[in-house]
Amino acid sequence: MAQLPNTASIKEIITTLQELQAINQKADLAAVIGSPANASNPVASMVANIQNAKNSMATNLTKAGVLAAGTESLLSLANKIGTAKKFATGTAQTNTVLLGNYRYDFYIDVTGLAFMPSHIICYIPDWQGGIVIPYTKISGIESELALGYMGYGDYPKKVDPVKSTVNSSGFRKYVGVDTGQITNRTYNVQWLAID
Repeated sequence: MAQLPNTASIKEIITTLQELQAINQKADLAAVIGSPANASNPVASMVANIQNAKNSMATNLTKAGVLAAGTESLLSLANKIGTAKKFATGTAQTNTVLLGNYRYDFYIDVTGLAFMPSHIICYIPDWQGGIVIPYTKISGIESELALGYMGYGDYPKKVDPVKSTVNSSGFRKYVGVDTGQITNRTYNVQWLAID
């Protein structure tokens, strides 16, 4: 910036001071935006950087199941980040509990989740061609479908109602009952848990 002459008018001095203030504000704005913005960029370029970041946030939120648009305010988009559904998947091997008279319950234990699941879906590919086992807990009401368990023979059998348990970091999901006489039988269970 050129130096003001000794004969500068009050108006020229005020204009120069305002420009200096704007330069400092641009540096502050560039620091808040971060890369790729820098203080030498025109303000329009910084506005474009902000809009691109908002569009990216909105796209990622929408992919996570939260309706969002790049036209929303930054605060609105930031507040939506915590509302995205969490989920986890994995494979677990069944444990067995002897209930008496050759009747066994099969269950899986999953721990280390960062949320309390409200929906759990288990799939046992190696049980009679595969079976899906749903579990839902919404507003304190638990539901395990009657056909949601594998069972001995060619049809599913239900274990005791709502035997599965859920806590803030995992779950125990009962997946079947068997009246066979083989005590060391295990199954691989693919599971999906959603908050």
